[in-house]
Amino acid sequence: MLTKASEPVDAGKQGILFYLYFDDIAVVHARLGAEGWPVGPMSHPFYCLRGEFPLADPDGYRLMLTHT
Repeated sequence: MLTKASEPVDAGKQGILFYLYFDDIAVVHARLGAEGWPVGPMSHPFYCLRGEFPLADPDGYRLMLTHT
């Protein structure tokens, strides 16, 4: 559930990550980068062998995009 905050939100003080899952994360990374989105570098930690990368949304929240 999403709702509007009752006062301004300081994204820098939020202790939360939003994970978004995709079947082909490499294609998503390439496409968002080609479209000018500020994608971070693809990493391959032990728990995410096909990769994941960060993306800052317009409000400054850090989104983590990863494979399903």
